[in-house]
Amino acid sequence: YSQKKLDLNDYDCILVTEKDLTSLNSNCIYVDGVSLDEDEERRVAFSLAGFDLERDLVSKFDRRLFEVGSANSKEEIVRRMFSRAQDLGIVDPSALDSILEHERSNSSYFGNDISIPHAETLRADCRRTFISVFILNKKVPWDSFKVDMSLLLVINVGDSVRYQLWNYISLMISKPEYIASLRS
Repeated sequence: YSQKKLDLNDYDCILVTEKDLTSLNSNCIYVDGVSLDEDEERRVAFSLAGFDLERDLVSKFDRRLFEVGSANSKEEIVRRMFSRAQDLGIVDPSALDSILEHERSNSSYFGNDISIPHAETLRADCRRTFISVFILNKKVPWDSFKVDMSLLLVINVGDSVRYQLWNYISLMISKPEYIASLRS
């Protein structure tokens, strides 16, 4: 922490001994100096090991959660992606309200003509973390942008992937080869 010139985003895991320092970066984990609890141990282990993109990230995609087609609005897109997950029984209907509320107050446009709608908080009302995908035949207005692909991301509160998932989603949408593989 005394090395202010360090870019904390360069690190997968940062252990801090002062609780208020956890607000510096989402990768900061508070250590009380005595021992780590079970959740902290999992978080440290996952931060150090990271994702195997070919296995861990791809496992969050399920072909039954893919749709290709047309839609008229971002709300229609979110509802259709959510409906697929609900039909599979992996998410409770109550999560939809949280996702739509987040959409009303925040933009989920992430560049590269992609949106990633998600709930404001991690969800206890989904069986597992999942990503539902809607690939659009033509671009649809999304806030002040247009998208041709939307990824509905719902993260189960008990899933340890939550510590790195956003970092890898960000990597995925910034790499044309990952996007091209989804769009094809």
